[in-house]
Amino acid sequence: MGIKRKRGFQKRWDEYFTAITFAEAGEFDFAVDTIESKKKILVICPKKEMSYKSIKYIANFCERMKADLLFVGNCDSQFEAIKEFFKDKKTNIEYLPISTFSEVDLLKLIEENRIKLIIVESLEILESIASLSKKEAFQLMEKILEKVHCPLVLLEEL
Repeated sequence: MGIKRKRGFQKRWDEYFTAITFAEAGEFDFAVDTIESKKKILVICPKKEMSYKSIKYIANFCERMKADLLFVGNCDSQFEAIKEFFKDKKTNIEYLPISTFSEVDLLKLIEENRIKLIIVESLEILESIASLSKKEAFQLMEKILEKVHCPLVLLEEL
């Protein structure tokens, strides 16, 4: 088997196992979409610097899923470093500076960009961007996720 065929096989293998993981978690639509279509992941940026571990995790996730990234939030100062990290990767990245957002704003953003997954480094980020308490931030994400049927990855422990 040639090297290109092995890489192609490995990519399909990664896609299938990513799909299986989400199917096991009850995210059947996301699992099917993982195999069938181009994906875009929404990353809600912190006002402080995003950790290197988080950026590396997001990059690896994008490679496995063959997904593009949309960063939103207030990360102007770190976006150049993030772009530099992704320069040799096949992932397309965009940045949308938003200092605050509401439930309606976030829903519109998710639907317009056909977001398949949301990544947040911590709930504190949601609190600061959405100007909410911790409990309200959690409730906001619950409401949004119910409406768009989109999984959320919380990176707090990285």
